[in-house]
This record gives sequence, structure tokens and C-alpha cells, in this order.
Amino acid sequence: IVFFIGGAGLVRRYELPNEIEAVEEYEALTADYKASQTYIESVLLPKLNNTDQESLLNYISLLTEYSSTKAVSLNSLRWEMTGSLFYTYQILSTIGYGNLTPETNEGKAITIFLCILGVPIFWGCILYFASLARHTFGCCITQENGQRTLRVVLLCISSILLIAATLLLSIAFDHENSSTENDWSYLDAVYFAVGSVFTVGLGDYVPDVFPASSSRVERVSYVFFSFFSVLCTGVIVNVLGSAAKRKAQQEGKDLAHLEKITIPKGRWQTVM
Repeated sequence: IVFFIGGAGLVRRYELPNEIEAVEEYEALTADYKASQTYIESVLLPKLNNTDQESLLNYISLLTEYSSTKAVSLNSLRWEMTGSLFYTYQILSTIGYGNLTPETNEGKAITIFLCILGVPIFWGCILYFASLARHTFGCCITQENGQRTLRVVLLCISSILLIAATLLLSIAFDHENSSTENDWSYLDAVYFAVGSVFTVGLGDYVPDVFPASSSRVERVSYVFFSFFSVLCTGVIVNVLGSAAKRKAQQEGKDLAHLEKITIPKGRWQTVM
């Protein structure tokens, strides 16, 4: 929680003023262009010289860059608190969609710090909570020796069902909030949700949670669904890892027992 909220606050402290400055510069440039748009189109456009041509191309390039990847007004800032929290979650979970990246040196330095220290702590917490969840499920199942296999099977089934339910909720949420603006199909939503749950983050489909039309509730809900999905994945990894460890320990004991057996004079004899 400290790395999550603290990291988001630090990134926001440096990235938000830089973004606001860039937006104000963009708005001033847009206003200047609109003020002289008629003159440019009717008089200068037919006979542009190199200087005017370069200015126009710079404006078009800036307009394209801002309209596709950055905020274009103070109402659609990407580095406000919920956006910063979403960015920090991308770093800690190693998803890294790539649709939000720091531009200041301070923001990049904070990102390096979060990667080095925050990622191990985040996944350590995930595995810890997954272990707690596994033991919680295990309390509902008998722990007698004869029921160990059944217990592991039921734990795996419970974890898989939990992940499936979370995936369905995530898919429904992703499709509801992204299909209208991004024209996502249900297959696209499934493709994105599965990639997010397993922290693949290819970047070809990214959550559109930063426009002015997106509410803070939607952004926080997205982080919650994504975090819970990763937690469910941690549960099943923990369950399978524990089962594999227990199996390896049992095989090790069997091997140690076999090493104590010798065959003197053609007869089996156990060395105590």
C-alpha cells in the first residue's frame, strides 16, 4: 500500500505540473492558429514559403501527437491521482501497457525505484495473500492423511473457479467501458482480460480510462478488478506450487528409504 499510494503521489507530483504546462502550451498554440486560420487558408496556403510551411507542419505534428497520446485540455489530464495510481499499478504488477509513460527525469527515476524495490514487495504481498486464501479454503476441507489428494484437487478447482468468475467480471467490465469508444468485440475483451490477468500486457489493446468522459469510479474499479484477478492467479500458483513441493518431498523420502535397502547374499534385507 505504501509503495502503491506513495509511488503514485510522487509520480503525480512531477508529471502533473509538466502535463499542465504542456496542455497550456497546446491550448495557446491552438488559439493562435484558430485566430489566424482564415488568413492562412485564404492567403498563405496557396503560396506558402519554407518558414510558413515549417510552422504549419510543426503545428500539425504537435496536434497529432497530443490528440492521440496526451491530454488536450485541463479536463482530461492523465496524471491526476487515479491516473497516477493506475500507472503505479502497471509498474508494480509488471503489466506495463505502455499507454502512459513519464516524461520528466524525476518521473523516470521514481519508476526505476518502483521497479527495483516495489515489484518484489508487490509480488511478495500477492503470494502472501494467496497463501492466506489457500489456507482459508483449506480450513473448509478435512486435513486427514487419506484426504490430502482430495484437498489439493478441491483447492485447485476453487481457485480456478474464482479466477474464471473474476475473468468474467473483468471481461464484462472491459467490454462495457471500452467497446463503445474503441469498438472492442467480446473476443477482444477476452483477449485483453486474459493478458491482463497473467500480466502479459502486449499493448495492442489498452484500457481507455483517462478521457474526460471516464469517471474516477471506473478507473478505481478497473484497478480493483485487475488486482483481484492477479491475486486469484497467485492463489492457484500457490496451490500448485505447494502440491508440487509436497510431491517432491514425498519422492525424496521414498528415494532416501530405497537407499537404505541392500541385497546381501541374494536376499532383501532392510538396514535399520
